[in-house]
Amino acid sequence: MSGNRFWRFALTLTGVLFLFLVAAFTLLNSRELASDELARRCAASRPAWNGYQEDVKEIGTRPVAQWRGHPTALTLSGGTVHLVFELGAPWDAWDAVLPVLLKTPEGQVLQNVRHERNGSSRTYVFFLYSDSETPVPPWLEIQYPHTRQRLYLNAHGAW
Repeated sequence: MSGNRFWRFALTLTGVLFLFLVAAFTLLNSRELASDELARRCAASRPAWNGYQEDVKEIGTRPVAQWRGHPTALTLSGGTVHLVFELGAPWDAWDAVLPVLLKTPEGQVLQNVRHERNGSSRTYVFFLYSDSETPVPPWLEIQYPHTRQRLYLNAHGAW
């Protein structure tokens, strides 16, 4: 009988330790990043095209998982691309801006060089080329949290 009591105690102790570890892990990962730290991490991030989804997690897995948004417009004029995203909470209220990547049909990958905030929307700005005589590409591919998407442009460089 004492053997059964020992195993019961060992299993109970193992279960309690497991629950303690899960609770500690949850508490450590549930704390929010300060807004200035989140903005600093976003600005410093340089994700690669092929590793984008994993690279942006270095900013913070929880904030990246909370990111919700979709492109609403894209215009190409004079070699500059303006890509507008409508963002959902909580990112619509935050000053931090997750990096977005843009890829040309030739394989050139660009990261947004700046952004403009307008309420819950963000306009990501890319410098595609400096020659105004370069023809408009048929499409541009974009990558942002949770999604890779190809946007087909009209002759005027709009989507």
